[in-house]
Amino acid sequence: MKLAATFFANQADMNNDNLQVTGGMWDGLTASRFPATHDIVVVLMLRPEPKNVGESFHVDLNVTGPDGQSAGHDHVDVTLNKYKQQTAIVVTVKGSFAASGRYSVKTTSKALGSDEIFFQVVGQGETPVAAAVEGYALGLKG
Repeated sequence: MKLAATFFANQADMNNDNLQVTGGMWDGLTASRFPATHDIVVVLMLRPEPKNVGESFHVDLNVTGPDGQSAGHDHVDVTLNKYKQQTAIVVTVKGSFAASGRYSVKTTSKALGSDEIFFQVVGQGETPVAAAVEGYALGLKG
């Protein structure tokens, strides 16, 4: 099994084995004041193989702030019930933001490896700075 892509969305869910996304691939948030919280919807696109059917795996998601401190954490346990060429996992992580800056969500899994995507948090009236870094654009590793 391979992690094909990771991206942020305003809302996402699986409906009849189809991914439904609203406001996908954002890379920044604006907070009216700090500290702030926001539900971060993370979509993990998977490319399984037929042999992966029935396998269970664990995924950790860690939000890190510009100071290197934890800004949120969640996890999901998944069992692949049937084979599809592509499938998705949707996880919502509660993010806590103490200040403006570049934040990241790192996904870690023994089955999938790890990936890290970035986003910018700014205060009301601040000018956003690009959150993208080498290899990343719009929160989607390409």
